[in-house]
Amino acid sequence: MKQRSFPAVVIASVLLLVCIFPIQGWLTHLFPAISGRATLDPGMTIFDIPIHLPFAIDLILVPGLFIILYSITILTFSSHLPQRLAAVFISIITILSCLAAGSLVSWLLYDHIPARIREGMRSLAVNANLHTGYSTVHLFGDTLTLLGLIIGIAISIRIMSKSPKVRMKTRLTPEQRMTPYQRMLRERQIGTPVTSRKPVISRTPPTPRTPRHYEPSHGLCRNEPLLTLQPEAVNFRPLG
Repeated sequence: MKQRSFPAVVIASVLLLVCIFPIQGWLTHLFPAISGRATLDPGMTIFDIPIHLPFAIDLILVPGLFIILYSITILTFSSHLPQRLAAVFISIITILSCLAAGSLVSWLLYDHIPARIREGMRSLAVNANLHTGYSTVHLFGDTLTLLGLIIGIAISIRIMSKSPKVRMKTRLTPEQRMTPYQRMLRERQIGTPVTSRKPVISRTPPTPRTPRHYEPSHGLCRNEPLLTLQPEAVNFRPLG
């Protein structure tokens, strides 16, 4: 009976939301030395209306806690932890790559499109502020960046939804693990060639077909096989 497993995308999404809120607030008080070293304040602009989260995402505590909780959950419901973690890291790289590609396309087309279209593209965009211990980096996006984010999320969902491929390994029989020298010694002892253990299929020899003779009812002449062939001398002339 096949065991039913929960979708990895749903598990990862729920755990990520739980790690961001409310567990992030508890970890901030438990680890004040490392909290706030690197944070991300994501936001979105919808028709010139900015929308921001009421708190920033800690880039040290949240990923660490997510990896721990995700590993425990995968080990509870499944045994393919390395494949699932690899799918998560590949998905993160895919999303960042699509965001970078959308930003690069927008930067290349910035000087070739009218100013009115540029202003319209900024009315629907994703933005973020990256706070580090040294400075704050403002990341402004546009519609192309948002499109890259959507494409990256779609590809990541497809990557994480694939079930890991498990290769079934079959153990070799003792005869198959023998070296040629061991096989030769074994054949000398038992007197018969050593072969791998395979089921023997008994086959009954086919019954010979009896020749069919001329049948008047059919009105046809059947071919009758020649059972023996005796040579006959033709134009024989004795010597002398």
